[in-house]
Amino acid sequence: MQETARVVEIKGNRVALVPLDSESCAGCTNARCKEGGYIFYAKNPKSLPVQKGSLVRVAASASVQTVEIITGILFPILVAVLVYVFSSVFWKNLGEQGKIGLSLGALGLMFFLSYQIGLRNGEKRLPVIIDIL
Repeated sequence: MQETARVVEIKGNRVALVPLDSESCAGCTNARCKEGGYIFYAKNPKSLPVQKGSLVRVAASASVQTVEIITGILFPILVAVLVYVFSSVFWKNLGEQGKIGLSLGALGLMFFLSYQIGLRNGEKRLPVIIDIL
């Protein structure tokens, strides 16, 4: 992912950005986002001389995106499927609705846990500023 953004705030090596018209904004109907802009954060590991109002190019590494997909989507779905399949082994009288309920509960719990882990590792997963335009 590469995106062009405008710098709105600088706090050390962490920079607050507002995306310029990106691919994801093309079909969006979120009026609040279009008015004030959705603020996201990026790291400046190269210590580029960015200033408030600068236009920058931001990129997220493919490895970070892959890890996020695995931990945030694939792993919770896998756990929910395993709970559905093996729930009848542990609870013999559990019907179809019970298995579905347990697997949905597991899915929700895993999404919550992956979200919490993402909050703790948020700084490591931030995109980086690669260029000043």
